[in-house]
Amino acid sequence: MFLVANEVILALTNLDVYRLAKDTASGTQNLKTPQQVLENIIERIEPSAVPIAHIKKYAVDMPDDQQVFHIIERFESVASQIRSHPLNAVSNYYPNPHPYN
Repeated sequence: MFLVANEVILALTNLDVYRLAKDTASGTQNLKTPQQVLENIIERIEPSAVPIAHIKKYAVDMPDDQQVFHIIERFESVASQIRSHPLNAVSNYYPNPHPYN
């Protein structure tokens, strides 16, 4: 949901995500430091993280493909719903973010 809320699509297959999760969970068993585990996650996710803005830029070149525009609109709608959900409002957890001011 974090990626969706930030309008990023993760272009990984279910199997890729499963393998990443398994490798991450077994990282400390394989004597990897937390930093090494994090670096592995970044190495595998970063090349597959596609900002929706990039897809929009290419979608302009495909004006006949309404399905692409529908997917983009739906994705943006879900991202907006996540960001505006009450549980994601900082003020719910920190009613006075600057108590000493």
